[in-house]
Amino acid sequence: MEKAKRNINPFDGEKYSVWKSRIRALFAVLDVSKVIDNEMPDVVDDAWKKAEKCVKSTLIVYLSDSFLNFATNDNSARQLLMLLLQTVR
Repeated sequence: MEKAKRNINPFDGEKYSVWKSRIRALFAVLDVSKVIDNEMPDVVDDAWKKAEKCVKSTLIVYLSDSFLNFATNDNSARQLLMLLLQTVR
């Protein structure tokens, strides 16, 4: 995935809805939206783990340095997006 070919700037606290629309479109193309659209299942299979890793690492790539503290090991990709939304409200 080449960042330069994507029209997604790192999220810096501005224009969250635009950033979120673009990042969700990217997740749809990558076919990994399930980890942000659904709660984590009781039994996590390898496909879920792979999708979670893809989404979380992609989110980290598209966050400015000032928002990287939200991306802790304890937070899932879905939780990370919810924390960002709470911050911009």
